Amino acid sequence: MTAPALTVSHQIAAPLQVVPDELGNKAQTLAIAIKHLDVVDAATHEAGTRMLLESHQALKDLEAARVKFKKPITELGKAIDTVVANLADPLDLAKKSMQGKVAKYEAAEKAKADAARLAAEEQTRKEREAAEQERARLQAEADEKHRQEVAAAEAKAKADAEELAAVLGKPVEAKPVEVAPAPKIELPATPAPAPVAVVEPAKPSAVQVRNVPVLIIDDPKLVPAYVGGQELRTIDRAAVKRAIEAGATVAGAHIEMQPQTAMARTR
Repeated sequence: MTAPALTVSHQIAAPLQVVPDELGNKAQTLAIAIKHLDVVDAATHEAGTRMLLESHQALKDLEAARVKFKKPITELGKAIDTVVANLADPLDLAKKSMQGKVAKYEAAEKAKADAARLAAEEQTRKEREAAEQERARLQAEADEKHRQEVAAAEAKAKADAEELAAVLGKPVEAKPVEVAPAPKIELPATPAPAPVAVVEPAKPSAVQVRNVPVLIIDDPKLVPAYVGGQELRTIDRAAVKRAIEAGATVAGAHIEMQPQTAMARTR
């Protein structure tokens, strides 16, 4: 596998002569002359028409110069984009793949934890149901034993009363029976199900999100060529941003705060 290129070659000279001196001087001269010429008679009409044609051609020549000298810059930008994309695109695909793997593992672990929790809850329910049945059986035995004890005590009290009546020759009332109440059988405390270990999703503890100023070019055509002595065209985003941050108003552009994710420094 061939490693992607990390560099690009270019043939952009610095400084870049965008407009030939002759064309630049002509454009400036025409602009000044047209500004001061008023069309009031045949002579000025002829001069104005000539200037109109010359300015039209000069504008075409300026546009041709712009296209010519901007082409290598545009191609360089595309080459830079290609270099970065050759690295970023496979990395982005790998990142998304790992996100899927992590999510799949976490979902499987959660499913296992849910199943274990449900099984533990069902086991607890069965144990509680069995304990309640046993409690009811023991309570019934205790109640029956208590009933028999009461019956036996009442029979003995009655027999004692009859025996005493025979001795005294007169009726004797049986003494009240005192028997401890039947014990109340309680369910033993049911231990809570043991907690089920669950794989927690990875916490982005090393990731921080902060708002950073981002330059937004609303309309490149509105951005002026110079602001505060700084050249902004071909749109120099860094220069435009510096100008706005310095307090200048740049038509067609503004800065807004946008969140940006960054890795935190670990100690």
